[in-house]
Amino acid sequence: MWGTGRVIQVVAEMKRYNLDVLGIDEIHWTQVGQQKLASGQLLLYSGHEENATQAVALMLSKQAQNALIGWDLMDQGSSKPPSKQIKRVSQ
Repeated sequence: MWGTGRVIQVVAEMKRYNLDVLGIDEIHWTQVGQQKLASGQLLLYSGHEENATQAVALMLSKQAQNALIGWDLMDQGSSKPPSKQIKRVSQ
């Protein structure tokens, strides 16, 4: 995400506070995707190609991953270039 050190730090804090879902903003990524971490968490991220400061991510514990049905991108709906965001798709 921001480098191995930061990912390890975020995972440690997530465990320390017993969080299943962690929202992260301003990750400065320009891509969209998901990454399974070695620690078991799933990272879902959505960046903006023109403005990387609009990028967001969700880090999910193993338990939260079981509750996730799927995910898709959502347009912010403003007059400026669209900012991609992560939304939860539920039944």
